[in-house]
Amino acid sequence: LNLFQSEYEISARMARGGSRLLDRLAQGIASISDQFDVIVLDPPPALGAISLSVLRAANALIIPVPPTVMDFSSTASFLTMLDETLTQLASRDLA
Repeated sequence: LNLFQSEYEISARMARGGSRLLDRLAQGIASISDQFDVIVLDPPPALGAISLSVLRAANALIIPVPPTVMDFSSTASFLTMLDETLTQLASRDLA
Protein backbone atom coordinates (compact mmCIF):
# COMPACT_ATOMS: atom_id res chain seq x y z
CA LEU A 1 0.00 0.00 0.00
CA ASN A 2 1.53 3.28 -1.09
CA LEU A 3 0.20 6.34 0.73
CA PHE A 4 2.62 8.91 -0.69
CA GLN A 5 -0.01 10.65 -2.84
CA SER A 6 -2.32 11.05 0.15
CA GLU A 7 0.16 13.20 2.12
CA TYR A 8 -1.10 16.48 0.69
CA GLU A 9 -4.75 15.46 0.68
CA ILE A 10 -4.67 14.50 4.37
CA SER A 11 -2.89 17.75 5.27
CA ALA A 12 -5.38 19.82 3.25
CA ARG A 13 -8.38 18.12 4.86
CA MET A 14 -6.92 18.61 8.33
CA ALA A 15 -6.40 22.31 7.56
CA ARG A 16 -10.09 22.53 6.60
CA GLY A 17 -11.07 21.08 9.97
CA GLY A 18 -11.04 17.38 9.15
CA SER A 19 -11.10 15.98 12.65
CA ARG A 20 -9.81 12.48 13.36
CA LEU A 21 -8.28 11.94 9.90
CA LEU A 22 -5.12 10.61 11.50
CA ASP A 23 -7.12 7.65 12.84
CA ARG A 24 -8.32 6.43 9.43
CA LEU A 25 -5.26 4.24 8.88
CA ALA A 26 -5.64 2.71 12.35
CA GLN A 27 -9.29 1.96 11.60
CA GLY A 28 -8.38 0.33 8.30
CA ILE A 29 -5.68 -1.79 9.90
CA ALA A 30 -8.04 -2.83 12.70
CA SER A 31 -10.48 -4.14 10.10
CA ILE A 32 -7.89 -6.55 8.64
CA SER A 33 -5.58 -7.19 11.60
CA ASP A 34 -7.06 -10.63 12.32
CA GLN A 35 -5.75 -11.80 8.92
CA PHE A 36 -2.09 -11.12 9.77
CA ASP A 37 0.40 -11.98 12.50
CA VAL A 38 2.37 -8.76 11.98
CA ILE A 39 1.71 -5.64 9.94
CA VAL A 40 4.80 -3.54 9.21
CA LEU A 41 4.38 0.12 8.35
CA ASP A 42 7.37 2.07 7.02
CA PRO A 43 6.57 5.79 6.94
CA PRO A 44 8.83 8.49 5.51
CA PRO A 45 11.35 10.02 7.95
CA ALA A 46 9.32 13.18 8.61
CA LEU A 47 6.44 14.27 10.81
CA GLY A 48 3.99 14.70 7.95
CA ALA A 49 0.41 13.45 7.85
CA ILE A 50 1.35 9.95 6.68
CA SER A 51 3.95 9.47 9.41
CA LEU A 52 1.57 10.77 12.07
CA SER A 53 -1.14 8.40 10.82
CA VAL A 54 1.29 5.49 10.97
CA LEU A 55 2.40 6.45 14.47
CA ARG A 56 -1.23 6.64 15.61
CA ALA A 57 -1.91 3.19 14.09
CA ALA A 58 1.18 1.48 15.51
CA ASN A 59 1.29 -0.45 18.75
CA ALA A 60 5.11 -0.57 18.70
CA LEU A 61 7.97 1.30 17.04
CA ILE A 62 11.27 0.12 15.64
CA ILE A 63 13.61 3.05 15.18
CA PRO A 64 16.93 2.13 13.58
CA VAL A 65 19.68 4.28 15.04
CA PRO A 66 23.32 4.18 13.96
CA PRO A 67 25.60 3.81 17.01
CA THR A 68 26.86 7.39 17.14
CA VAL A 69 26.22 10.08 19.73
CA MET A 70 24.87 12.47 17.09
CA ASP A 71 22.36 9.93 15.76
CA PHE A 72 21.23 8.92 19.24
CA SER A 73 20.80 12.57 20.20
CA SER A 74 18.85 13.24 17.02
CA THR A 75 16.54 10.30 17.77
CA ALA A 76 15.94 11.56 21.31
CA SER A 77 15.08 14.99 19.90
CA PHE A 78 12.71 13.40 17.38
CA LEU A 79 10.89 11.47 20.11
CA THR A 80 10.50 14.66 22.17
CA MET A 81 9.19 16.53 19.13
CA LEU A 82 6.84 13.64 18.34
CA ASP A 83 5.42 13.70 21.86
CA GLU A 84 4.86 17.46 21.66
CA THR A 85 3.22 17.18 18.23
CA LEU A 86 0.86 14.40 19.26
CA THR A 87 -0.05 16.31 22.44
CA GLN A 88 -0.87 19.44 20.41
CA LEU A 89 -2.94 17.45 17.92
CA ALA A 90 -4.84 15.75 20.74
CA SER A 91 -5.61 19.12 22.34
CA ARG A 92 -7.14 20.21 19.03
CA ASP A 93 -9.05 16.92 18.70
CA LEU A 94 -7.05 15.98 15.60
CA ALA A 95 -5.31 12.94 17.01
